[in-house]
Amino acid sequence: MIGAGFWQIMRGNLKNCWLAAILAVFASLAAVPARAEVTRTQTIQLQRGWNAIFLEVFPEVTAPDVVFSNAPISIVAGHFPLRNAVEYVKDPSKINWKKEGWGVWYAPQREDAFLSTLHSIDGNRAYLVYAESDFTWTVQGHVLYERRVWKANSFNFAGFGVDEVSPPTFGKFFGGSRAHAQRRIYRLANGRWEKVAAPDATLMKSGEACWVYCQGASDFQGPLSVTIPFGTGVTFGGSGSGRASIALANNSTDPMSIRVDYNDGGVPLAYVIKSLSQDKIGELFVDLSPAYSMPVMEAGAQTSLLLQVRREKMSQNYQTSLVKISSDNGARIWLPVAAQREDLGTTP
Repeated sequence: MIGAGFWQIMRGNLKNCWLAAILAVFASLAAVPARAEVTRTQTIQLQRGWNAIFLEVFPEVTAPDVVFSNAPISIVAGHFPLRNAVEYVKDPSKINWKKEGWGVWYAPQREDAFLSTLHSIDGNRAYLVYAESDFTWTVQGHVLYERRVWKANSFNFAGFGVDEVSPPTFGKFFGGSRAHAQRRIYRLANGRWEKVAAPDATLMKSGEACWVYCQGASDFQGPLSVTIPFGTGVTFGGSGSGRASIALANNSTDPMSIRVDYNDGGVPLAYVIKSLSQDKIGELFVDLSPAYSMPVMEAGAQTSLLLQVRREKMSQNYQTSLVKISSDNGARIWLPVAAQREDLGTTP
């Protein structure tokens, strides 16, 4: 019988290949090297002992020895479920790491370091982390947008993009999902998994991972759903491809206000609105401001954010940026943006 370590290594290798392929696709659409990928810094507060974290960025070097080299972290475990339904584990210290689906890394100074089976630390993934002391962990990495697909009829070890200051409650976050109506949610407290007894009154935490049960198949993204035209980022190629439509949906049970934050301005963008002049429908281009508030969306409604790249304002042949889309109920999504302007020369 093939062991869990083998499958974790294979999944890790496939994940690395997948990430490399995605980066290559994102770069090829703009005909530039992958070195220009968009990065951001994530900060996670760790407490001494076990922590359940959600890493949102992809470290440039994914080897655990490098990722955790400057942190008092001695054990890291990732869950890679296969076919069987998953049950949460009450006490992380009693997990059988050889059990199907678990991959674990031990710090090099530990005697059991040679038993490590977790060989890559990737973003948009939940991890169990054992810290030797309280620590503020800061990690920089690539931003890639991925839509979540839930494992059906099973607990999922997952984290969520929520506002750091004003996150939603678990009840508000999952209020629009039938697959999560049971509210079977467990969060780590004092080294043990405890059920969230009052989801409607319990706030979520940015950077935190939980066990969440999903009844049936689901691709629920949260109260705010974002769909982009292709892959893991918004790209504008060198010729044509000057427009991108980002689909937005209000999956909550309440009206929703959406804000688009665009602070760095690496890619000059405008949003497009329809205008009516002399009985003709035209288009109006408005430069995207650092903080753009969209019209309120009613519960269950859908809309789109139509973006146009302003290549005439680009000073380099290739530029990148980050766009943050957030809702007033605490959902938050980061999108990488890249654009090319061919007439400024060829990227070296």
